[in-house]
This record gives sequence, structure tokens and C-alpha cells, in this order.
Amino acid sequence: MIIDEEHEWTYKQESTPYYSAHWVATELCVRTQSSLVFGSATPALERYFSAQQGDYLYVSLPHRINESALPVIQVVDLREEFKKRNFSIFSLALQQAIRERLERREQVILFVNQRGLANAVVCRDCGFTEQCDRCDISLKFHRLDSQVGLEARERLMCHYCGRIKPVPLVCPVCQSSYIKYIGVGTQRVENDLKSLFPSVRTLRADRDTTQQKNGFDPIYQQFLHHEADVLIGTQMIAKGLDFKNVTLIGAILADVGLHLPDFRGGERLFQLMTQVAGRCGRGEIPGQVLLQTYTPDHPVIQHLAVGDYSDFAKQELTHRSYFNYPPFERLIKCTVVGTSSDALGAHVAQEIALLQDLLAAHSLPLTLSDAPALIPKMANRYYHHVLIQGQNPNLIFNYWTPPKHWRVDVDPVHTT
Repeated sequence: MIIDEEHEWTYKQESTPYYSAHWVATELCVRTQSSLVFGSATPALERYFSAQQGDYLYVSLPHRINESALPVIQVVDLREEFKKRNFSIFSLALQQAIRERLERREQVILFVNQRGLANAVVCRDCGFTEQCDRCDISLKFHRLDSQVGLEARERLMCHYCGRIKPVPLVCPVCQSSYIKYIGVGTQRVENDLKSLFPSVRTLRADRDTTQQKNGFDPIYQQFLHHEADVLIGTQMIAKGLDFKNVTLIGAILADVGLHLPDFRGGERLFQLMTQVAGRCGRGEIPGQVLLQTYTPDHPVIQHLAVGDYSDFAKQELTHRSYFNYPPFERLIKCTVVGTSSDALGAHVAQEIALLQDLLAAHSLPLTLSDAPALIPKMANRYYHHVLIQGQNPNLIFNYWTPPKHWRVDVDPVHTT
């Protein structure tokens, strides 16, 4: 049995019926005495760590099919673009690279990282991003649904421990007032590209354009037959596509993925950008990837530039071991929903107090934390998460039964 692209979080079903395809495949192979292969250019760190511990046989395939060269990845510092008074979402280097490809009738893919639905607060002068000093996770911008003044409604919050900070008016590092909530969509990219290159032929692949009949296939066929010069898309263009004439990929903004309030944010960005880069230079002409970022010195960006998964995994696992994040400890996420924010908060606080008493009474080596969900209110319902962390968090179920309306997710792929 083979699970290809095994790092994809979609292998875990998060609605009824709940299951993990990795666990199901493992159990089937044990019962039938079959072999199981996890395939990925960027394995999930939990499975990579297990392989390093000897639980799996690790086989590396370091060369591309047909021995074609890997694309060259160039990091573009958007802070320097700002200093040059270039306020376009396209760096000068990316503009020039697109112009050269259009002149040579080669094709371009522009990737927009839509995983960052939550905006991160970034200083456009120095690249500083507000982070929680307790959890080493970027803080999420919140605007409360209330009648109080704007300054009181806006705040930064950690989605792990619940710590709250005010939104800075100036950067605490360089004192710049150029604070930006970053996030760029595919439609804006397409509009701005046509402003720069009026004659360019574009296709856009996102949720809006693929809901039509046959989904993505008409877009794929048009681009494959060079009926467009530039394909602009989200994660759906990141893997499985083979365009021989694509020689340039521009990642418009990587920082959104970096600063998601999730300890797996860096891992997912590395996986995603590695997949995106793989769409480039698949023909005879070498490929180039321009990775635009406000934080070029971030370890994940540096590892991406080199393209070394093993070094990235080693550093990321060292980081996780310090904070006891998986694979070093496990997590259980409980999602609680209510129609009243105050009543929900009171209910969660009461249940947390009960859990704390149980941990103390039975000397359970577990830790608790709670915070609002990444999107705390949807369809007039409020969402709150309670995290239980430890080597074996399932121990809690020996002494505690979750309330009926609590949804329990063991080993969650998303924690926000």
C-alpha cells in the first residue's frame, strides 16, 4: 500500500466519520502482513522523526526524474523594495524576470499563498513580527465585534496560551509607523500584473474559477497548450502539474504562511514551497523561483533557498523539542461551540478548573491551555479550543468524560 504525498493534512478526515488514513493504512498492512510506503519529497516531521528512530526504513531519492536540474531559488527582500519606493506587490526582480519570459515566449506561474487567511502584523521597514514570548508563535490580529472604540476592539492574541497584546502603532524595534497587515489575493495579483503588462494573457486558478463545470481541467488544458502566458493560483497548482514551458515561478508573499499561529506553520510553508518549486524547469530550460518575503533571514526561508529538507527537519525538530510540540509530545484538541460568547467562556473556565483538579489529584503529567478558535465566530456561533498536551494525553479519559457538545480531536492536524 502506498500513501503518496503523505504529508498532506487532508489525509485526516475532520468530519463524520472521523479517521486518519495513515492509521487506517498502517492497521490494514499489519493485519494483512503487507508493506506500507509513505511517499513525499517533504515528509511530515512526525513520520520523518519516526524513521530516524528506526520505526520505518528511510529511502532517499535525491535526483529528479530524467536527471533535470532543480530550479534555482532566489530570495527577494521586500523590505528593500519598500526602501526603493517600489510599492507594487511585484518586486523589481520579479517584474524583470516576467518581462524576460514573456519576450522569450516562456510561461510563468505566480503562486499566492492563501493559507494565511489570518493577517500577520509586520513592519514594512525592518520585517519585525509580533510573537508570543510564551509559545514562540506569531500573534493573530483580532477585531472584536463590539461597540467600543476602534483601539479597544483591535488586539493581538496568542492562540495557544491566550495572551493578549495591543496592536502597535509603531514598530517596537525600529520605531517605524509603517505597520501592515499582510495578505494578497489572486484577483489583486491578476489586476496588478495586467497593469504592468497590458498584453499578458492570464489564467487564474482558485476557488472562484474552479467551481465551474470540470473544475480545474479547462484551465490546465488552456495553459498546457500555451493559450495563456501566466497562471496565477493557490495551493491547487502546487503539485502534480507538468508544464515543460514553465521556466519561472514567483511566490508573491511567503510570510503569510510563516506567521500563522500554528507550530506547524514553518513546516507547511517548506512543504508547500518545495512542491511549488517542483513545477518549474521540468523541460530543457532550467527553472528559476523568486521567493518574495519580508523576513529573508527566517530559518525556514533560508532552508528553502538551499532546498535541503534534512537540514530543515533537523533544525525544526530541535525547535519543537524545546517546546514539547509533536512528535515529542502529543496533543488533544477539544472544540467547544456556543451561541453566547460570555456563556461559552464561563463554561470553558468551569471545565478547565475541573480538569486542573483532576490532573493534580491523579498526578497526571499533562498541561492544559485554551484560546478562541482562529475564526472565533462563524454563523453567529462562537468557537473555543482547549488543548491537552503530554506524552500520553489519552490518560485524561480515564478520569474525565468530555461534555456531549465537545468535539474531541486526538493528534489534530490544525491546532487553531
